[in-house]
Amino acid sequence: MKISFWKILIFSIATCICTSCSSSSRETKVEVKQSVDTSYVFDQVPPEDIYKIEPPEKPTVITYIIQIGAFSTLENAKEFADFSRIKLKKDIKVEYKENKKLYVVQVFPYYNDKKQAELYRRELLNYDEYKDAWIETKTEEGK
Repeated sequence: MKISFWKILIFSIATCICTSCSSSSRETKVEVKQSVDTSYVFDQVPPEDIYKIEPPEKPTVITYIIQIGAFSTLENAKEFADFSRIKLKKDIKVEYKENKKLYVVQVFPYYNDKKQAELYRRELLNYDEYKDAWIETKTEEGK
């Protein structure tokens, strides 16, 4: 029996097709790694009202004012201020205080240090005209 060339060719092609489409007897092991959720869960956060965010406090500025007189008339206040400028060799300021309805005479510039203000006030006590001098404080919020 003679096998024709065409039969061998067709048989070879059919064998190739059949063997390539079928699975082999050997199994391929496929490892499937399950994806682990790597998202970070934040620690428990307390309610916002626990943390009160307040603006920073502005520093308080205290000014110490040495007052050497108080007068009901501007004329008397100016006269005493002129006398005091000469005697003390300091700048003297006259200011009207609406709440007291008086013209006050003050040593200027004002003091930012309480001890310095007290020292100068004690120095003023050496003069009869300034025995009643006192220190007033003025408090303001800083900038």
